[in-house]
Amino acid sequence: MVSKISSRVFFVGLALILAAAPLSAQAQRIDTQAAAEALARLHPESMVRVEADGRRLEGRFDGLTSSGIRVAFDGTGESVDLSRLSAVWVRGRHTETGAIVGGAAGLGLGLFVGYVANALCETGDCGSAYLLAPALFIPAGALVGAAVGAAIPNWRRIIP
Repeated sequence: MVSKISSRVFFVGLALILAAAPLSAQAQRIDTQAAAEALARLHPESMVRVEADGRRLEGRFDGLTSSGIRVAFDGTGESVDLSRLSAVWVRGRHTETGAIVGGAAGLGLGLFVGYVANALCETGDCGSAYLLAPALFIPAGALVGAAVGAAIPNWRRIIP
């Protein structure tokens, strides 16, 4: 009996939450002037995701009209009024994050290689391996990390 009551309470609560979600999304309107300024900075042909009136459009940024944003997809375009926008995302890449992670990995690998080179050195004049190995591995790691990061797309929210 307790499980029937608790499951009913759960489903009623879930229904209330799902019913309120579209209302809260519609209530979040943005400042049209700030939106126009943010959209004016976009590069033409950038991939954008636009949310307005509970709908999401995804396509290429085709410019601004006097009162809205134009999004082109499938050879056609659609204009969305700025006052109806609730969110806008632009697609980018993880290039910078990949370069940072790759550079840090290159530093670690360079220090390890320098340590091993010094440990295996049989003469007394091998002290520069600690400096040379990280100096070579950090840029190489950053380059590889940037290449990997450039292959991974991400969505960055620009409005609001």
